[in-house]
Amino acid sequence: MTKIKDVSIIFLIAFISLLFMHQTVFAEAEKTTTQLCDQVIYPDGSINRYQTEARNELKKRSKTLDDCRAIRKLESDMIQVEKEELAQEMKKQKIDSMKADCRDLGFTDGTEGMGNCVLKLMELAKPNQVVISNPSSGSNSSSTDAEMLRIEKERLAMEKYKSRQDAAEKLMDIGNCWSVMGDFSPWC
Repeated sequence: MTKIKDVSIIFLIAFISLLFMHQTVFAEAEKTTTQLCDQVIYPDGSINRYQTEARNELKKRSKTLDDCRAIRKLESDMIQVEKEELAQEMKKQKIDSMKADCRDLGFTDGTEGMGNCVLKLMELAKPNQVVISNPSSGSNSSSTDAEMLRIEKERLAMEKYKSRQDAAEKLMDIGNCWSVMGDFSPWC
């Protein structure tokens, strides 16, 4: 009687294991090629050797690891283009908003006054802008100082932008790693 129970338990365990494997393979088949590539290739381009089901599904689809790297690169490039387009759209909306403000003040579209109004609003919208007055218009040193100050401010702004961009990319890499390896994986 105990031998029958043992055989039944072993058969049940084997059946559940087989069922689980079938569900895993079926789940991999439902994923897009990009999702499978995200599982197989780490953000740094190295291979995740533990995703055998995903690699097997890619082989069934005649996709190589180089194809996955190319897909990830294309996806990254597309995200960068979308970011640039979004930044341009936001800038256009900001200028349109400033034009609307200038229209409310009585300026007419296409005139020099409208252009000057928009430029003045853009100057006023810049945070922490230091205005250097130049009482003697013939003084070359104050205009040089103003130019140097402007260049330094642009450099600092670019450094701040770059550091924020690097931090965002690191967070995205961690998120990608977690999505592949599981939340709070020690490998991320």
